[in-house]
Amino acid sequence: MVSPAGAYYPSMPQPNFNPQAPTISTGAPPISTVPPITAFAGLPPPVAGSANTRRVTAARRHSTRGHGGPLNTSTTRVNAPTLPVPTPPAAPLVPGVIVAPPETPVATATPSITKFTVGFYPFALPGQSARNAQDFLPSGPELKWSGDDLAWVQNRLASTGLVFQVSIEGLPTGTDPVWQSFHTQVTAHCVRYGITMKTGQPRSDRQQPQAPSTLPWQLLKPGSSRVNRSNQRMTKYEAHGNLTPSNFTLATLSSLPFGGAIVNHLHGDLQFLLIAPRFGNIQAPLRNLRLDGQAPSHPAVYSLHRCFPARVLAARFENISTQCITSCIEVRTPVDSSAEARESVLTQDLDSDSSSNESDMNIVDLLRQNPSPRSVATATGSSIVHTPVTRYRPVVEAIRSTMAPRRRRSESVDEESAGPSVRRRRIEPASTQGPYETTSGALPFKYLPYEPVEERAIAAWQEAVAAACSTPDSRPTAFFSGPTSELVASALVFLLVWQFNPAPPPDAQFAAAIAATAPEVTCRLVPLSALLNTDRLMIVANATGNAPTRAVLRAAINKVTLDSSFWIDAGKYKSLSLHCSRAGGLVDRETILKAAGFLCFMHIAILGVGPMPVSPFVLQAVMEGCDNFYLDRQFIEAMDLDAFKVLKCWYDWASTGEPLKLPKDDPLSLLLSELAINTFAVQGRSLPDVERLGVERTLTCRVLLGSDTDMISHPDFTAFKTGFDFMHHAHSVRGLAEAFSGRIKGLVGTLCSRKITCAQTVVDNHLHFKSSATDQADRGFEALFRTHLEQYLVGAGHPSGLSTNIVTEERFLADAQNTTLRCSLLLRMMSGSSLTPPEYNWKLKFVFRHFADVPTTVVEADAVSTVTEHTVREDEENTAREDEEPAVREDEEPAVREDEEPVVRADNGEKEEPLMFQACFRKLIVPMDSVLRRILQAEREEGKASAFEAWFHPIMLHGQGFNRA
Repeated sequence: MVSPAGAYYPSMPQPNFNPQAPTISTGAPPISTVPPITAFAGLPPPVAGSANTRRVTAARRHSTRGHGGPLNTSTTRVNAPTLPVPTPPAAPLVPGVIVAPPETPVATATPSITKFTVGFYPFALPGQSARNAQDFLPSGPELKWSGDDLAWVQNRLASTGLVFQVSIEGLPTGTDPVWQSFHTQVTAHCVRYGITMKTGQPRSDRQQPQAPSTLPWQLLKPGSSRVNRSNQRMTKYEAHGNLTPSNFTLATLSSLPFGGAIVNHLHGDLQFLLIAPRFGNIQAPLRNLRLDGQAPSHPAVYSLHRCFPARVLAARFENISTQCITSCIEVRTPVDSSAEARESVLTQDLDSDSSSNESDMNIVDLLRQNPSPRSVATATGSSIVHTPVTRYRPVVEAIRSTMAPRRRRSESVDEESAGPSVRRRRIEPASTQGPYETTSGALPFKYLPYEPVEERAIAAWQEAVAAACSTPDSRPTAFFSGPTSELVASALVFLLVWQFNPAPPPDAQFAAAIAATAPEVTCRLVPLSALLNTDRLMIVANATGNAPTRAVLRAAINKVTLDSSFWIDAGKYKSLSLHCSRAGGLVDRETILKAAGFLCFMHIAILGVGPMPVSPFVLQAVMEGCDNFYLDRQFIEAMDLDAFKVLKCWYDWASTGEPLKLPKDDPLSLLLSELAINTFAVQGRSLPDVERLGVERTLTCRVLLGSDTDMISHPDFTAFKTGFDFMHHAHSVRGLAEAFSGRIKGLVGTLCSRKITCAQTVVDNHLHFKSSATDQADRGFEALFRTHLEQYLVGAGHPSGLSTNIVTEERFLADAQNTTLRCSLLLRMMSGSSLTPPEYNWKLKFVFRHFADVPTTVVEADAVSTVTEHTVREDEENTAREDEEPAVREDEEPAVREDEEPVVRADNGEKEEPLMFQACFRKLIVPMDSVLRRILQAEREEGKASAFEAWFHPIMLHGQGFNRA
């Protein structure tokens, strides 16, 4: 039958009344057999509390567990089991034909990850810890362990933050070098737990590790074993020194003598590797000991302690002391979370920073990455189990307890805009917050431990400054000449004020102006950079060289700091006296403070020591601000012990963590009231760390600086800092803050620890006597001089019985208890400054010069034998010294070094001064004539100064010291 419309419609196929079901592929997802009602778990119970509490609870209930992505994204119900939704098949190309999905879905290849459990043994190996002996650090127990010992050590290391997992991309049979990736993860773990290692390299020669042999740690392997008397097999563990970049591979780590050689009592499915520091014991904060639930009874739990390794293993092994040693660092403030501060914590006790090769991730880059939870979860390749790597858990947890929840900042604008908007959500569910994340602004302090900087690092910086300030031939060199160092110092200060004057008079008027100020001084007008050049010339009483320069700079500092309009007493130092007006515009005042700041910089750049009595805390504030002002006990005690005694009541309370109770008669209450700190705002409760540290910084600044923390914004302080940093900004000279970034406290400590603290130390270590005796009588008188000098130096104050024309009664009483006065006077006479030289093993040299009329019967045999013993010993010790002079007699001139000026006699032919100083070389020539012999032999009257003291002390008080420059 033909349809009328057949000419217009195509013919249809006959219907199939027996259709066959299409074949279902085995790759298709199964159909859920779970009843739909199971997905409904009922209504949640009502939540009591405020509306805000109900909103928070709802947010947490609807948030995705373990999801670190943006909020308001589609999630899957977690109350019932769910099944994957099958993907509908594509439309068939031929009508009526259904194409089944492929048998096996396409899978994304994921790289293999090999994991190891790593234990960090805290002691350097015996025989490889030479630095321990140098730093007076204890040695660890012998590494001979039984199976029980190994199990105990592994569990103890795990409970003290010294066990972690390392994950490296690749199969266990891989042959690619992995030492750099391994080192990155070891370092990241050390940073997270505040562990420091030595690199064995000086700070001034920082190099990246080039091979496994240069890493600050080393792999250990089981060595020989034997059965002891207790029938226990003892295995010795030793370093494996044959690892190179080519054989430090996964295949090596996974095979003997490493992989499988050490039983893993912690994670049996992972291979255990044991590492140890290479160049000395590790250091770590005592808070790491709290991981095992045992809080150490020590107030400085956040400090770096060199006794940490001993505290870890003392419970198992004998002869290990758990007491703090003298070099333990006692600072309680937690670490700042900035990358720069974390890097300095990692390397603060190292001789050089340790970082990876350029082909590997740099340590600083690793710290700055701070990946989000999602990036950690999806990252491939090497990763460390503990993330993030730098969080101080107890402190941050305490801070979090006082802070409202805060939405995690996105890492980029694209990430923030990738999902739906979250602007209306006020509270983020707790599950989306990364663990222990906080901003660096939460802690207003930087944890930069105090470790004195080496003198050679400062000397290298001085050379760089002098080279940058070299004067061209067309420019004049600095020249000063005057009868005394005080007058030359006045001319120097006048020149600095002239140069910093914003509207100085014409240069032609400088000569007349300096003549009116210091008429006996000749001074040349030169740029400020010329003062730092080594070609400068300062002449004092016809003497030139290093000693007159030291004397002039010291006199200039003393002259400037005596002005009470600009300086106030802050303990034993001088601090800036800030003007009551903060408006600025006091041109004359700011000019003088700029000159003072430059003078302090000049003092450091030329002499390499701090500008005493300028407070070291002022220098610290100038170079790094007040962010690092907190109760660093070791630093404050080293700089000003009396200041720490004032602050000790706060230090003792802050170490307890108890609520602040302030009775009226309590020393802490009196201290806070004296410093105008509102006690009602802080008493009666436990202060969170942020608040406690803020109060502590204010308290410390007011005690140490005599001012508040906002002094850095005061115009006076700004002017002083401008002068101090003038060469850095005007001539691109590398400043101290830039050269010693992260080590400012160590720099200040080295610069300002130049006062003599013990007279006996000077007598025992810093006096050198060169004998020129040819017979026993000469040796006897040299012995008498040495005995009298040593007795004089260890005495306190001024000798008794001196005329008031020499020492006034007021001065005598004021200095009566000063046990270092006489040593300071001697050092000033012999070097031009009472500050100790920057050299570690400096000497004051005494050279004897004998005349012919020496009596031969006045010296007893005991004195002869004593001086002979001293002379023989010192001659043996100083045979190789370059500055030794040969023996001289009356008719000979003393030997002169190439850089030393010859002896100058008086025009009338008379002999030289009684004592002839060569202060540039810290040398004193002692003419042993008949007058001095009678002085040495005179008997001492009870209650009066000896003849030697009555002759020697006035020279120390009023002598110039430049009669032989």
